[in-house]
Amino acid sequence: MQMNEGTQEVPVDSPDDAPTAIESGADGQSLRTHIEQDINLPHVVRKSYRKDTVFAKILAHLEAYECFGV
Repeated sequence: MQMNEGTQEVPVDSPDDAPTAIESGADGQSLRTHIEQDINLPHVVRKSYRKDTVFAKILAHLEAYECFGV
């Protein structure tokens, strides 16, 4: 590991047999496929728009925001 001046290596407390991110996907299943099986992400996101402080304002006055659509 190359370190710049003023930086230090931070030790990580993990067992030697803990898989890396690459090794975790070694079963061949893509992360997208795995997530889509667990939750309906598009539904969760659409449902959350009305609770979001920015998107709630846009949805309330959609005609004023031509770049957005439902």
